[in-house]
Amino acid sequence: MIEPGDFEEVMHRLKMRSDDLLSVFLNESDKKAVIFYALGFLADMYGDAAEDLLKKGEDYAATYYSNKFTKIHQFCEEVFNELPEKEYYKKLTYKPVHYATKLPIEQIQQFAQFAAANVQPDSEIVKDEKLLIPEISKLLKKHDKLGIESKYVEVLRKQFHELINKPPKLDMVYELLLLLDNIDMIRKLAEEKEKKQEHVEKQEELYVKEEKLKHKRQERYGK
Repeated sequence: MIEPGDFEEVMHRLKMRSDDLLSVFLNESDKKAVIFYALGFLADMYGDAAEDLLKKGEDYAATYYSNKFTKIHQFCEEVFNELPEKEYYKKLTYKPVHYATKLPIEQIQQFAQFAAANVQPDSEIVKDEKLLIPEISKLLKKHDKLGIESKYVEVLRKQFHELINKPPKLDMVYELLLLLDNIDMIRKLAEEKEKKQEHVEKQEELYVKEEKLKHKRQERYGK
């Protein structure tokens, strides 16, 4: 789960305003890009884990993470009909998407990586189908939205119904919903930050007005 403090740190590092980040969630192309890259980062995390374990001779564990890597790629292809391509000659981790985005791709990829890095499945939920199945159902309803999120959830809902009698295979459905949950949390934290900023700006405006009135009274009445 994404912590507010971690979110603030990313915002500070990227020198971003909350209203700029909120524009991502109002623009379908930006939102698609965040989700697209987040899937790439999540897959790479598992791919890197598989490689490290393989070097240590832990073949069984390496296969487990390699399968996760493959499943995420399959899911990404089903939702987007393509995969994020690595960018080997520039600062970007992945090549830019072929559709226009309002936010710079560098910033979009930073938030996508942030969302992927904070996918932290609850181990108690994962190993208990009595907890896992209701949790997945809840998340599917929570994220039943429009646009790319609708397609994302539609594919996961299909997988959920196909695997509901095989709970041990539902782990990736759960994790991919957590990824979407993290992206939604980024939006909510940006909204909260924007509201706080608006409140501060209003208070500052009121203070300036009061000071101007005070100054006028002093000029007119000497007090």
